[in-house]
Amino acid sequence: MMKTVIDNSKHYTGMVAEWYDRLLEKENGDINFYKKIIQKGNGPVLELACGTGRQLVDALKNSVDIDGLDSSPDMLQICKEKIDKEGLETTLYEQKFEELYLKRKYNLVFIPGGSFQLIHKFDYATLTLSKIYQSLNKGGKLVLDIFIPWEDIIANNDGVWKVGRSASYKNESMIVSSADNFDLANQVQTITLRYDLFSNNMLTNTITDLIKLRWYSVNEFGLLLEKAGFTQVIIESRKIISNHGVSTVFHATKT
Repeated sequence: MMKTVIDNSKHYTGMVAEWYDRLLEKENGDINFYKKIIQKGNGPVLELACGTGRQLVDALKNSVDIDGLDSSPDMLQICKEKIDKEGLETTLYEQKFEELYLKRKYNLVFIPGGSFQLIHKFDYATLTLSKIYQSLNKGGKLVLDIFIPWEDIIANNDGVWKVGRSASYKNESMIVSSADNFDLANQVQTITLRYDLFSNNMLTNTITDLIKLRWYSVNEFGLLLEKAGFTQVIIESRKIISNHGVSTVFHATKT
């Protein structure tokens, strides 16, 4: 069974959503990094691209006043099941970033794992930052990380297939392969992702999706934050996600 999806908002559904936590089970750099920021956020906190709740559920268990937003109903359903299992409560929004419409304002909004770059249309990205600014209380902060795959660009790995994450559960296993195409002039990376599901070592399902990511230079993104209204921006470099190399983290404050 094959399907091709080119809408980023529809990528994290079905089998991809079901295996998401297992595929990222050994990666906790982003969780450890944002956990400290969340604890200092003094709530309420909003996580954009909360997905299956890798960050959010742990924060709720530690009594953080936190809500979550994601565009994937399947990812949010998994997140909700985790929350219900723990006997916790929160508000989960099923929205695209650029459609941001919230019930309250926040002291901290964070976007982990380079997820902001899934907004590959430039005008949507600027609109999203403006909406985030409006959703913050005075003195509130936006924290997010972005990256550029310099190693692959320099190595000219355009179109080269490589094996990425893998995971196993009971008698099943999942292997993810990908190939990148770089539009350097427009700063957009198109990733073809192939998910192969095996049962008892026999291939039983394959899904192939396309997603797009937009890159930003440090100065360019800083200017976008200023355009959205942020006046205090702190920038740092961190190795957060293993397959992203070094990420640039932006801490922007609404004064």
